[in-house]
Amino acid sequence: LAGAPEIYEAAFRKAGIFQVHTIEQLLQTSLTLAKQPSCGNNIGIVTNGGACGVMAADWCGEYGVQLAELSEETLNKLGQSEVMNPAFSKRNPLDIVGDATAERYEVAVDTLMQQDNIEGLIVIQTLQSMTDSEKNAEVIVEAQKSWDKPILPCFIGGKMTKPGVDILLQNEIPNFSEPKRAVLAMKALINSNL
Repeated sequence: LAGAPEIYEAAFRKAGIFQVHTIEQLLQTSLTLAKQPSCGNNIGIVTNGGACGVMAADWCGEYGVQLAELSEETLNKLGQSEVMNPAFSKRNPLDIVGDATAERYEVAVDTLMQQDNIEGLIVIQTLQSMTDSEKNAEVIVEAQKSWDKPILPCFIGGKMTKPGVDILLQNEIPNFSEPKRAVLAMKALINSNL
């Protein structure tokens, strides 16, 4: 009944089929492909949790998703915005630090989306004491209306972030509960552009 997986994987790649491994991946990837624009292979990551940003970057490396280098112009805009914590990471993944407010997310998302060679964005929200998942979701919804580039949210926190996730879903934006899933969905959007 089964053959060598390498043969199937090679045949799928040649035919342009994006392979998923779980039912949840199938549903999330299908929704992403249906509701988000395809993109090139140069993305940005915004996070309020440095470790999750590093995990996402590692998964990008694993799946061949390239991270764009942040330009001096982008870094200057972020630094001069007056909302960024001085300790923000100044590289991609852009760690906007754990005390990030929705206003800081808005500045980070809009600034990175303005950089021409950033073709898609993963936005990670970890649960911190000042995290407002509803306002952060509204930032993503508004940004998605303004840009013809995919924005994939990764709100981590289960019940605590459910109000924000509900806002995303009401606006047909899938949420990814862990960085790996967001990266895989971005890879599907990149593959759909080939």
